[in-house]
Parts: sequence; C-alpha cells; structure tokens
Amino acid sequence: MREGWTRTLWRLFLSVSSRTLFHDHSGFLGYPDERLIRSLHAVIRFKQARWILTLHDETLLERFPAWPESVRALYCQWLQWPAHILCVGDRLQDFLIGLGVSREKLTSISPLLPLREGPASSLPSSVRTFLAAHAPLITTIGTFDSNYDFLPVANAFACIRQERPAAGLVLIDAGFTVDISYRAAVIQLLKKLPGHSYMVLSRVPHDHVLQILRESAVLIRGVRRESFGLSRVEAILMGTPVVTTDAGETHYMTLYQCGNPEDLAQKVLVVLERKPDLADAQAFFRKMGEETLTRILDVYERQSADRNRR
Repeated sequence: MREGWTRTLWRLFLSVSSRTLFHDHSGFLGYPDERLIRSLHAVIRFKQARWILTLHDETLLERFPAWPESVRALYCQWLQWPAHILCVGDRLQDFLIGLGVSREKLTSISPLLPLREGPASSLPSSVRTFLAAHAPLITTIGTFDSNYDFLPVANAFACIRQERPAAGLVLIDAGFTVDISYRAAVIQLLKKLPGHSYMVLSRVPHDHVLQILRESAVLIRGVRRESFGLSRVEAILMGTPVVTTDAGETHYMTLYQCGNPEDLAQKVLVVLERKPDLADAQAFFRKMGEETLTRILDVYERQSADRNRR
C-alpha cells in the first residue's frame, strides 16, 4: 500500500457516515492496489456511505488485457462495489458494460465542468519575464512519456523559429508519469535550441496553467491516446487556439498527424498567421460543461434519495 494511504483511510473512517456521498476520482491508474481497494471498500461498507466512482482513463481499454488474470478479476470485483460510476466517454462506458457493470449503474459524462474564471493569478517572476519576452508564445502540455509528442514538438519548434525567430516555447510537464530515457531525449533536443527560447515547467498549479494558456498564441496538445484532453478545451475557453492530434476532443481544433514535426510546424504557422474566431467554440464548450454538471448533480440527487429511503 502506498505511503500515506493508511492515514488517509483512517481520516476517511472518522469523517464519513451513513449520510455521506463519497465521490472517488482515483480510477486506480496502473495496477489496482488490492489492500487499498479492499480497505476502502470495508470503510465505506461499515459506515454505510454511498460510493460514487469516476473513471476517466480510456487507456484502460488497452491496458486491461495485459494485466494478470488475478488483477483483472480484482478490478471487475471492485467495479461492482460503488453505488454508481461516472465514466468519461461512451467507449469507456461500453467497456465497463462488457466487464459486467449494469447499464443502470453507469452515467457517461465529459470531464469538462463550467470554468469559473477568477482574477489573473500572479505567476513567478521568471515565468512572467519569459512570457513577456516572446511573441508568439507556444505552449504544450503533457508528460515525459512516449504517449505525448514532446519530441516532435521540440523538432517542430525549431522549424517554427525559422519563420518566427521571436517565438517562445513553454513545455508544461504534468508530472503524473515519467519515462527517464524519453525525458533525456527531449531535454537533449531542447538544448540544441537557444537557451532563452524555451522554458520547461513541472507540476504547475492549475490557475497558473490557465494564465499561461491565456497569454499563449497557440496550445499544442500532442498525444497518441486520450479520452478527452481537458487542457485543450481550457485553452479555447481562455481564447487560445489549439493544434492537436485526432485523439480525444477535437471540435473547433486544428489537427496534425501525431509524431510528424513537419506537419505540426506547418499547422501551427497557419494558425499563427490566421487566428481562428473562437466565439462559437467557447459557446459549445460552455454548454458542454453545464450539461456535465447537470448530469453529476442528477447522480448526486438520485443517490441521496436512495440513501434516504434506506
């Protein structure tokens, strides 16, 4: 069991009751931890709380068959324990039905909730200085993993600078996974660029990410597999056009061929030359966020009613 989970479960045991709706966003990426999920189930069952699970990782469809049979069996058992499951996307919903989860227990949603904009956040001075020194500013978000196109982005940026020598690249590493060799290859390639032309940031607070997106000329979201891709939609809501692959949400976005730096550079240069009008896109995604919130609140209301009838 991962360090810290014992304390977390104890706090959960002390805080929940039969009146609690417990909304779990863990999803158990990678191998599910048997001790953890059985302990969690025991706490929820003993306290008679209502357990709502959100699953958002569509890569589960590819990862699941490679798991040992015992782990697959544990996962299928775990899926039966929550009172309701919110899943991101119809493909994931169909997959869960194939694993024996009843359709009545599932609600398909997007991961997008209404984005409530507050005042502009105060970025660190080094970041503010970098943003102010470059135009256009190009941002990419992902992790140092071969599922993400950081290497093609670095190669494409070198081409873009030939046409736009004042351009700057902000690479935001979400940090939830890392391939050490892939990271080394990306950093080695970036070091061939002028040192002042790029900035690598890790584990950036969400309000800072939104501020950087707001000040960017374009977001590159290069990914091979993705169920939705929240950052690309947040960029559009911040008024920033998106160049991305055909994985995940693609409405109102410019597509490039995954892994192809030449195609990526060409698509980014076109967007920089003719920035698209995003008014319709913003209205589309605001409506999507409101609909998602309505679906989640409806699940809460139904689970609360079921709990009160007990």
